[in-house]
Amino acid sequence: MNSYIVDTYFSTIVLLSIVFRVSGKVSDFGADGPERLKFIKKDKVLTIDLVFPETSWRGVEKTVIKSSVECGVKNCLDLLIKKAAKLGEIEDFDGLKVGIDKALAEFRSD
Repeated sequence: MNSYIVDTYFSTIVLLSIVFRVSGKVSDFGADGPERLKFIKKDKVLTIDLVFPETSWRGVEKTVIKSSVECGVKNCLDLLIKKAAKLGEIEDFDGLKVGIDKALAEFRSD
């Protein structure tokens, strides 16, 4: 996959992180969708968890799973960007959105 989100878009934030938590036989996270949005100030990282219940993937067609993952990632990125804006961190909103749109389009086409 190509790198589209490589410029400096934020004042101090160095990383946006989406942690995937997928429920299954080993663990059930009891949630569905984005949660646990937080800014780790000392590391300059914005992070959010994206939770998938077992019912969202077990026995589900690959195309449906891919669409669900894309939608979840987009929702998480929207929340991360809103948080970054609230923190006064965004320096290049338009460039960031273009990079995200290109990355999601490539994911969709694979």
